[in-house]
Amino acid sequence: IEMMVVGLPGSGKSSFVRTIGHRLKTSNGWISGHLSLDDNSQVRLVEPPQPASFEYVWLRKVIDQAEVDGFLVLVDSTRPDQFMEVVYLLHTIRAYHPDTPCVLVANKQDQPEAWTTQQLRVRLGTDGDIQILPCIANDPDTAEMVVIELLKQILQP
Repeated sequence: IEMMVVGLPGSGKSSFVRTIGHRLKTSNGWISGHLSLDDNSQVRLVEPPQPASFEYVWLRKVIDQAEVDGFLVLVDSTRPDQFMEVVYLLHTIRAYHPDTPCVLVANKQDQPEAWTTQQLRVRLGTDGDIQILPCIANDPDTAEMVVIELLKQILQP
């Protein structure tokens, strides 16, 4: 099972992949990590290379060409100035992959200024079609919970 980890610069993508993924690899700027589910199954987390500044057109092309089972979209929940760009990212994923499971990961929930998942839902204007999950990217327990929730969506009949 392959999941793509995307988000704006500073949202915690690399920390998330490094926290949950084992056998990390970097190839052409792509970071990937593997998480074993059992002896026969594993999740591969992939993070595309990130230009120095957010380039929406470039990321749109990466998303368009993605052949993954699910998307993890990380948002820095302490940066409301970036929330609208996250909405564009979610719309892009839905435009190119309308049936691919996707969750919004509200990172940095350990920070006092972090917006809650409910506050994010209201601010982003998302309805119940996308799950918003709290997370701390460098905490293995919350990162694992996020992966499990996306796995449930991917594996549901």
